[in-house]
Amino acid sequence: MLVAPSCEAIDVIIADAASAVGGIAAVVAAAAALWTVYYARETVREAHSARREARDDHRELVSLQRAGADAAQAAFREEMSDRRQALDSQIRFERITHATHVGELLVGIVNLAREESQVYGAMPPRPTIPPRIIPAVLTRLGASLTALKALGGPDLSEANTLAETGAGEPAPRVLSGAVNALHELDSLMRNDDRFKLDGD
Repeated sequence: MLVAPSCEAIDVIIADAASAVGGIAAVVAAAAALWTVYYARETVREAHSARREARDDHRELVSLQRAGADAAQAAFREEMSDRRQALDSQIRFERITHATHVGELLVGIVNLAREESQVYGAMPPRPTIPPRIIPAVLTRLGASLTALKALGGPDLSEANTLAETGAGEPAPRVLSGAVNALHELDSLMRNDDRFKLDGD
């Protein structure tokens, strides 16, 4: 015979079932919480890893930029050095060109002084005789000496004295001064480093 369960028994069964469902729900909630903690831990680990990779990438980028900047600076220094050498060579060449021009003017003065010596002898220049060409050439000589000095050339004392005082001197004295200046120039061009090109 089957006996109908009593209300109390049904309440106990329902309470046991509810307790079982509650236990299952608690286990599921605990599992979900555990999964959330695991997921959060993995997310933090991935974030740390991503941050480490980003930091390493940044360091590598900074290192590459620094290497690029160093290479650019080295190239700039090398280019400036090459330009400085080219400029120095150009200045040396200009100095030699101006010294050659000074020499040509001195040779011209020697020739003019010889001609004037034959015409005027040892007479000092006077306003009553025809004008001489030597003073104009001496003015050009003075300008060329100034340009040579501006290019870092040596002081040509004989040529400077001739350019400054030669216009009032008799032709034989101008001739002597021009010859002395030519000797001085020749000696300096042979021995002064300022007249040597690179590799000389």
